[in-house]
Amino acid sequence: ALVALIPLVKARTLALFAQAPFAPPWLIGAALEALNSHRWQVLQAADPNRLPVCGGTMADADTFCTSERQVVTLLRKASAPLALPQLSAELAAGHRRGGFGGPRTEVIDDYSAMHQRFTPGALRLTATIVYDPKAAGADPSGNGLIDDHQEAWMIPCELFREIIDRWRAVEPRCHLFADVDQPAAGCPGIRANGDLTGGESEKMTTHPLAFWIFELGTTYAQDRDETCRTVTAPHP
Repeated sequence: ALVALIPLVKARTLALFAQAPFAPPWLIGAALEALNSHRWQVLQAADPNRLPVCGGTMADADTFCTSERQVVTLLRKASAPLALPQLSAELAAGHRRGGFGGPRTEVIDDYSAMHQRFTPGALRLTATIVYDPKAAGADPSGNGLIDDHQEAWMIPCELFREIIDRWRAVEPRCHLFADVDQPAAGCPGIRANGDLTGGESEKMTTHPLAFWIFELGTTYAQDRDETCRTVTAPHP
């Protein structure tokens, strides 16, 4: 039992120091990795049909949700290795140049490498924040995809809101997920290979942001988001 507590103690200790005003990026990254390791440990031990829901009453959710909140707190720090303020800056830059990056059209050798999956820009940074172990850590399998509900549960509830709010601050027409009332809801500004000329690339704007970030794992991610919204205020 004491051995099982080591990841939690390590995560809490690192997170405490990482939340200091002048914590260096390497310390914040180490804290995020430790917090994500602890959260994954909790999810692996949980009943797949009763995964922790932050804001709910499940006993298993106590330490999991504390770690989840700490992950989002650290991601909001400008000095984090993959910071949410950095995403806002990248979105603003993309808005000025007319595009937010997009999927590469060439053959991908390593699907887990975001620089191979996406051209530089806000889309690539968003996906990296979701998957990287020094950010939200939603890819414990390391294959660049959400493979099941347990991996989807690594996405902090508040991160869904953070992502779409920051995208909509510069592109109000952007949708995170498709809606039954708006099946063609997309996210303008996403282009294949960063193409800004329109044409075939324009068709990509008919897909929501989640289509590009999660691809085959979109259903799992949407289930996670919907579960989050049962215990938190819904986002648009």
